[in-house]
Amino acid sequence: MIAMHFRLRAFAILALWGALTSLGLAQPGNAGMPLLTFGVSGRTVAMGYASTLADGPAAAQTNPAGLQSVGVDTASIHLLMTHQEWIQDTRTEFLGAALPLGDDQTLGFGLLTTTVSDIEIRTQPGPPEGTFTSRDLAFGVSYARKITETIRAGVTARYLYERILINEATGYSFDAGVRMLLPVQGLEAGISILNIGRMTVLEQERTTLPSMIRAGALYSGIINPQFSYDVTGDFVRNVPEKRWYVGAGGEIWFQQLVALRLGNEFGSDARGFTSGVGFAYGIVGIDYALARLREDLGTTHTITLALTL
Repeated sequence: MIAMHFRLRAFAILALWGALTSLGLAQPGNAGMPLLTFGVSGRTVAMGYASTLADGPAAAQTNPAGLQSVGVDTASIHLLMTHQEWIQDTRTEFLGAALPLGDDQTLGFGLLTTTVSDIEIRTQPGPPEGTFTSRDLAFGVSYARKITETIRAGVTARYLYERILINEATGYSFDAGVRMLLPVQGLEAGISILNIGRMTVLEQERTTLPSMIRAGALYSGIINPQFSYDVTGDFVRNVPEKRWYVGAGGEIWFQQLVALRLGNEFGSDARGFTSGVGFAYGIVGIDYALARLREDLGTTHTITLALTL
């Protein structure tokens, strides 16, 4: 019975790891909890995953100082809901909120989950003996504050959970970041340290978190009264993988109603060219991103609904 359980668990973990590795999001022997590296808004995904200067609830995942961004109405409540469809029945959901605490402080909440469905259970060659669903979850609370007229800072504390078959583990992580307006009009820069924490033992080993250092810049400009644009770029150091990634992208807005976006992530084995569109009217914003995966792995679809109340 013990041998049967060991073989069943081994097949299950190999199947799950194969799904995530095929996405270029899990590196054996380096780091787990790949959902902590995902883009959580259609806008940032469409702009090459460059999100160090993300605004509103999405900022809590990559630089919590963005909860107090100059470009955000800090007197309103902001809600963000995102759905992502990956290959091999992998789905990611994000629900975030940014709540004002006066003009100079913002409280943020974020719930992020990734589900891999229909993982086959095999203890011997032949037809599968059944299927199961694996899930990772991260719930974070963020706080951001305006330090000066040009500098914002923020922190995030996060609870983590992972389940593979019948095995579970929990953990915690912390993020911290700053962003600042530079002397050049329209230019902003930021830096953040992410996913510093620890997991409990999953069966026999602890999952290593994908700790990262992000640094990026964003330039916003106006072409004429009808057209405006943003250009952004990130340098990302994934510490466990000992690799650098570069994300870059841009968007152009027509009358602040419709946006077209393009981007690319360089240095990734799987992620590359991205594109998307955005719509905004009144309190509602909708963003869609299409991200091509390398090695003929297909595409990722991301759709986001944003509300300002």
